[in-house]
Amino acid sequence: MKAGTTCNPPEIFFLLFTFEFEMRAGRDYYITDDGLLVFTAVYLSDRGYCCGNGCLNCPYDYMKVPEPKRSQLLEKRGSDEGREKE
Repeated sequence: MKAGTTCNPPEIFFLLFTFEFEMRAGRDYYITDDGLLVFTAVYLSDRGYCCGNGCLNCPYDYMKVPEPKRSQLLEKRGSDEGREKE
């Protein structure tokens, strides 16, 4: 980013976050077509715990997500995995 240019708050957060934690695109996160930052299972596993936010790639089976959302996420994950095998 050039000096003197402006960016919106999410861009500032993303720039500071990636600098602070030395995250790498592809290994630790990816950006969806909608512009959302999604953490990978590798990053979430390295972090060491479930945050309870229902992360798409949660390697901890959403253990800290409260019910009924946890069951819904697990059901969706199971149906998504079934479709990938077809």
